[in-house]
Amino acid sequence: MIEIQSRYMRILIMYDIQMDDENVPLYNKFRQTLIKLGYVRLQYSIYVKCIANNNVYEYEKAKLIKHIPKHANIRIISITESQYQNMEILAGEKSLNELYLDEKIYIEV
Repeated sequence: MIEIQSRYMRILIMYDIQMDDENVPLYNKFRQTLIKLGYVRLQYSIYVKCIANNNVYEYEKAKLIKHIPKHANIRIISITESQYQNMEILAGEKSLNELYLDEKIYIEV
């Protein structure tokens, strides 16, 4: 199981979008786009997605670039599944999304 998990990666998207009357619809559209692209909310304005390997990262990044709203600060990083699993929660607890995703078992095809 460790070998299978070691090839998976996670993409983390962190964003701030200026929240004025003009940008609220753009914020909502961007958030909905992230969900449609398979990202799951980790925390407010932080979304995560599991990908098969590092080769998929550039493809995912290109898809996101097409949907970035004006006046936004968007950050993206890829980390290994192992690094993601080593993340520590210092206060609070895992969200329901995280609890569900942690139970998912990856099967090598």
